[in-house]
Amino acid sequence: MKFISGTEDIKLNNTIVMIGKFDGMHKGHKKLLEKAVSLKKAGQELVIFSFDRNPAEVIREKKFEKIVTHAELRRLELKTSVDTVIEYPFTDELRNMDAETFTQKILKEKLGAVDCVCGEDFRFGKDRLGDVRVLTALGEKYGFRVHPIEKLNYNGRRISSTYVKECINEGKLHDVRQMLGRPYFITGVIDHGRGVGTNLGFPTANIRVPENKAVPPYGVYATKMLFDGELHPGVSNLGTAPTFHDEGNTCMLETNLFDVKGDLYGKTATVYFYEFIRPEKKFENTGELKAEVERNMEQAREVLKNV
Repeated sequence: MKFISGTEDIKLNNTIVMIGKFDGMHKGHKKLLEKAVSLKKAGQELVIFSFDRNPAEVIREKKFEKIVTHAELRRLELKTSVDTVIEYPFTDELRNMDAETFTQKILKEKLGAVDCVCGEDFRFGKDRLGDVRVLTALGEKYGFRVHPIEKLNYNGRRISSTYVKECINEGKLHDVRQMLGRPYFITGVIDHGRGVGTNLGFPTANIRVPENKAVPPYGVYATKMLFDGELHPGVSNLGTAPTFHDEGNTCMLETNLFDVKGDLYGKTATVYFYEFIRPEKKFENTGELKAEVERNMEQAREVLKNV
């Protein structure tokens, strides 16, 4: 699988294009992927097309949190069925491009689409005036087929990145897992951290959380960490570590692994969240903190027996 980002210099042919934001890779996105895979024939290229920025960030001049960052998307298992992922520059020129010009210049001339798979509520073009009906008509004109996919529902609402982020921010990890089809996760490079856990006898693998990452409430969670192709159970603290508040407001993920010893510094790891244990809090002394960590470890072990 190859990634193309930050360039408009693209020339593909005979492609099946999945088009959308793909900022979460939830079950709705996976339904699009299943349809695209079913259409693929020998010699064809399956392409995910999205933008390098959320268009709403440009239009509303507001930062949006991501369920899956671009760096994480590059590591997500999209299977071998996806050949190319494109993060196309969302420029002012593209923002003001009408639906037909986008269809002709991007989908046909640059991507070489023969099939286009999108959600039934897909909108595109200047002022979002293009919809599936418009795209279908333009597809007939420019020689490709359009396959709109019906939205999936969960708890009476359509599954969307907005809904998933709401549940992440509220700490509803079960609901997040149901909509994503996997646990919520954070991926990053293991840093040295402050060394506090080591001094307490509980060494931790520390990851600096990306600023644009949607995160659940700060606190302690039962987790599993994936690195070097293996999952390892542990307990993680997400937050700013108020007992040792020497890093400003930087959000860190500090994970104590139950079955791993040694220095993991520099490794890229993914931490999967399974259950909330307690909110983040400040302790009066290291003795209180150490006793609490021991309790949290036992709680996490019990949780992870069943997942």
